[in-house]
Amino acid sequence: MLKRAVTFEDSDLILVWRNSVDARRSSQKPEEISRDEHESWLRNRILRVNSEPFWVMSLCKKIVGYVRLDYFNSDQNVFTISIFVVPECRNVGLGNQMLVTALSSAASNYPDSFFRAVVKNDNKRSAHLFQHLGFKYQAKIDSEFTEYRLSAREIIKKCD
Repeated sequence: MLKRAVTFEDSDLILVWRNSVDARRSSQKPEEISRDEHESWLRNRILRVNSEPFWVMSLCKKIVGYVRLDYFNSDQNVFTISIFVVPECRNVGLGNQMLVTALSSAASNYPDSFFRAVVKNDNKRSAHLFQHLGFKYQAKIDSEFTEYRLSAREIIKKCD
């Protein structure tokens, strides 16, 4: 699995992914977003890729999705994970590979951090993916979403 920093050239692809029915169904913000809103957000987001990684992932030269880490609480080094796997690449373990690649890199760069996954309660696949990687139940956010967390130290320990 290869990763590279997102660029503005990825804008159209990411907008299509973000506005897909599947992505909106699992999102805390399920409304469709406009091109202008997306491009403004992406320009600002790209400025933070050195402190908040955002990677386009590929396998055999085919783009298979992205993993994004956004500060939830920068004072406590807590990142919220966003992952998108292209539909035709789902259910074959690529989400797992993408997260392992991203989290291994992030853990080594941010060893005192925590990674937070916010999963819609009816998204059993996503909950299983994070739990399989060692994420533990943290809290019920509301009637629709649950939070799971994993520390960078736990990731580093697994890699040793």
